[in-house]
Amino acid sequence: MRNLEFIYAMGFNIDLQELSLDVFKQIIIESNLVPSRIMLKEYADDYFDLLANHNIPNIEELVKKLKNKKGISDLSESTGVPEEYLTILVREIKGYIRKPIKLKEFPGLKAKTITKLEEVRIVNSHQLFSEVLTPKSREALASKTGINLDELLKATKMIDLSRIRWVNHTFAFVLHEAGFDSAEKVATADPIELYEKVKTLNEERKFFPAHIGLKDMKRCVEAAQLVPFDVDY
Repeated sequence: MRNLEFIYAMGFNIDLQELSLDVFKQIIIESNLVPSRIMLKEYADDYFDLLANHNIPNIEELVKKLKNKKGISDLSESTGVPEEYLTILVREIKGYIRKPIKLKEFPGLKAKTITKLEEVRIVNSHQLFSEVLTPKSREALASKTGINLDELLKATKMIDLSRIRWVNHTFAFVLHEAGFDSAEKVATADPIELYEKVKTLNEERKFFPAHIGLKDMKRCVEAAQLVPFDVDY
């Protein structure tokens, strides 16, 4: 899997304007897709060529065209790409866009920490991310808010983990507690070792009732490999 550092530009999410159709096609081809989206891989070459021939310069413009059922229908008619493919494709694209998570939803963060961050108008993962990229910036935020630096580092690590596709606030905490406490550590992890450690930890502490399979963990590792390692620890 390729690292997408050049299209993140130190942001929380991928800049879809900088993501070309060709690059995203390669991401799809190389990805371990869930079964319901395998067709994206099977027909990628043919259908992305059709899209490229209709003056769609990047993924941002593609998403705009696929914003609703009428847009999907119109683009299908003009390009020859089936509506079903376009519908699944836009769902796949949106899966890479991580929505803000309220800091109070992350397990393991002290209520006092959340309150102090809220006092300086930092209430979600996107807002905190830009404030904690370096040791110097974390020290400045700790000094400004009175938050313990270790506690702020813990929050930083969970925010970093939440940038990975498939990782919500609870799973970010689980990964942190399992010792895979950064996007880089997940990206370089052995999926089997990651699976075993998370499975054992969940059995001991009952974080969530659902079982996370090995295939899911492999997808998590692949998704982490697409995230640039922006945070300086």
